Amino acid sequence: MFPMIDSPKLAKKAVSYSRFPPAGIRGSAHTVVRASDYGIDEGYLSHYEEELLIMCQIENEEATSSCLLPLSLHLFSLQWASPVRFDER
Repeated sequence: MFPMIDSPKLAKKAVSYSRFPPAGIRGSAHTVVRASDYGIDEGYLSHYEEELLIMCQIENEEATSSCLLPLSLHLFSLQWASPVRFDER
């Protein structure tokens, strides 16, 4: 879950942290982690995106009125728009 995603640039950057190269910049330790059954699942890198959940929090008016919403529908598995306006107290 990525908080305060309010621009297309931030959305793309957040997604890149969640995916392995060439789709992103995330590092890999897939041969020693539970997600790949500690290396037993040799095809982990070819199918990990099927189980990947990427969420963005859209928390301000600029983000909802920008071109971020259509972009985030393509990039993120789920988007969450805050129902509370913290700037109006």
